[in-house]
Amino acid sequence: MKNNNNSVFETKIYKYDFDFSSLKKIKSNSKLINWPTVYILSNNKEAYIGETLSVDKRIEQHLKNKKRKNLKTVNLIVNDSFNKSAILDIENMLIEYFHADNKYSLQNENFGQSKLHNYYQRGFYQNSFYEIWDKLRKKKIVNSTAFQIQNSDIFKFSPYKCLTNEQFDISMSLLSDIASLIEAKKSENKKGNIMINGVAGTGKTVMAISLIKFIIDLINKPIDYSNIIEDFNEDNLSSNFQINKIIKQYANEFGLKIGFVIPVPSFRTTIKKVFSITKGLKANMVLSPSQAAKGNYDIIFVDEAHRLKRRAKLTNYGSHDHINKMMGLDRNADELDWILNSANLATILFYDKHQSVKISDVKSAKFDMLRNMSKSYDLSNQLRIKAGKEYIDFWNAILNNNQSQVISPNTNNYDFKIFDDLEKMFDNIKEKNIEFKGLCRVLSGYSFPWRHHIRDNSNTKYTKEYDFIIDGKKYTWNTTVNDWLTRKDSINEVGCIYTCQGYDLNYAGVILGPDIFFNEKTGKIDFNIDKYYDTYSKDKKNIEQTKKNIINAYLVLLTRGIYGTYVYVWDSNLRNYLKEKFGINK
Repeated sequence: MKNNNNSVFETKIYKYDFDFSSLKKIKSNSKLINWPTVYILSNNKEAYIGETLSVDKRIEQHLKNKKRKNLKTVNLIVNDSFNKSAILDIENMLIEYFHADNKYSLQNENFGQSKLHNYYQRGFYQNSFYEIWDKLRKKKIVNSTAFQIQNSDIFKFSPYKCLTNEQFDISMSLLSDIASLIEAKKSENKKGNIMINGVAGTGKTVMAISLIKFIIDLINKPIDYSNIIEDFNEDNLSSNFQINKIIKQYANEFGLKIGFVIPVPSFRTTIKKVFSITKGLKANMVLSPSQAAKGNYDIIFVDEAHRLKRRAKLTNYGSHDHINKMMGLDRNADELDWILNSANLATILFYDKHQSVKISDVKSAKFDMLRNMSKSYDLSNQLRIKAGKEYIDFWNAILNNNQSQVISPNTNNYDFKIFDDLEKMFDNIKEKNIEFKGLCRVLSGYSFPWRHHIRDNSNTKYTKEYDFIIDGKKYTWNTTVNDWLTRKDSINEVGCIYTCQGYDLNYAGVILGPDIFFNEKTGKIDFNIDKYYDTYSKDKKNIEQTKKNIINAYLVLLTRGIYGTYVYVWDSNLRNYLKEKFGINK
């Protein structure tokens, strides 16, 4: 490990038994006295990770803590270059990676609501983390490589992630709002609704899970501030103490049942996995809208709220009507109504109007009306795509023909390409999939038929071994929806909108199909709904809404790739138009 001055600092990991007899050994090690240290306490099943400036005193505190009595080993991580900011950062990264590695159940609670802090040479210390992780792997303290962990859903949606300043501030405001609603509930028997608005990649899901974990830890465990003082950031101790106290007292007196609604089934399955391995969280807290309607909850968080359904183009009208009848609601009540009625204290909705892609989605006008009547916050910082917010703003403007707002994004730090040959793009995505060890996929607008024989159970309509042909090459749509992104054989298939909504990819190859083209007569992007095959998003009586659904679907597909997006455009005029806007030579 080298710093900018080219001096070498070697990271050392010292192992001791976690008992009082080891305190003398720790105190006798000059490298450990009054020096910034990160530590790992563990047994075969559980672990606790922390940082300190006085390791002997901190370990002695833990030895007296009943929660740690079953832990057997302490590993102390030291480097001559460490400082307080560095060890806080490395501690946070270790907690996040340990959680995703899933070898141990973490005893760490989410009381800190940690947020990202910038500091001198932060990039240097973040790189040093990977050296530390490799050493931990060689010592068999952890299992997975850093790359394997980064590609896992558990890592991407970890409740232990550091929040941005924006996420942190809104989370603290939400806690204050919840405390205020508790006070109002006691005196006026009122409840409230809160909306968090954010486009793709602003970290809505991570923020929701982090906040749920914080509240659960708060109400389930006694907080001894004197014992865990080093685990807190300064900005948590004073101003939020009273807020936390109100929430905890209410929970002790009345209970505080939390539900997390995710309307998209495949994404719901993923988040259930995250909850199932996180201490304090349970998979049954993750709900479908109908499960929330049948339950009794104090606070309901709703992720992907734009995918809540109304009574239009449903696959099962009977079930929808049954729940409306059970709840005493009007026949045309929707899933948003179910949730608003099921939350006794608060409903917290995470919403992006640009990701509504079906006729059955609750209309944006209803959310607009709800926003005007509710507390509302906006997330704007782009966390997924390395090209940043301007890349998303560009696609939003150009697809909606807002010419005055079309500003070509800076893609110097983002791998963006437009391909004339789809097969070449496919090959490039396969190469990236090898390089990044997964999560590189080809996606497409719903502008090609599904003809593969396994889709028709009777085998009377479709008997082909592929779905569509482009430039003489045969392609197959995704053969499943659940876990399609993580399956190895998915690299040979083309994913539709329903395989990727809510997820991150390392690289996305996106096919802009024959449903979208550049109209030379009008000088604008236009849509051919006859080439749009999604029956659940297509409404011939409402052409404008269908076009909006096509736009939103492409916005989802074009904003999945973290490190890069490759695009193949069916219509040559549109291809040239996009190349011009991106400053790409023909």
